[in-house]
Amino acid sequence: MKQLIIATILICSFAACKKSTTESNEVKTASTADTTTSVVIKTPEEMIDDYIKEYDAYFEEYKSAVKNDDPVKTTALGSKAKELYIKGEEAMRNASGEDYDRLKKYMDDKTNEIIALTAK
Repeated sequence: MKQLIIATILICSFAACKKSTTESNEVKTASTADTTTSVVIKTPEEMIDDYIKEYDAYFEEYKSAVKNDDPVKTTALGSKAKELYIKGEEAMRNASGEDYDRLKKYMDDKTNEIIALTAK
């Protein structure tokens, strides 16, 4: 399981190396006769902030599972790692400039933390 987590982090880090154009952020509104639904697409900065918060919470759970040698919890966290990978890819695709650099540095730092944690 540790290898899966390390692989996920490394893949995210490699994805960070790819720089793509940012897409415009729009507010989409769909109306029906009875209701109106608004979907607000977050800015790249908000996406990165959300990703970092979620990943930090996940990483704390992961560290706890490793520290307590809990293979059941570690395995259960695998699906969360996949979700975060997808979210991280999306954030990276939409990031540019300082946001891109901030997310790349965060991913590199977390990769090093996971490597150090699993080496123990």
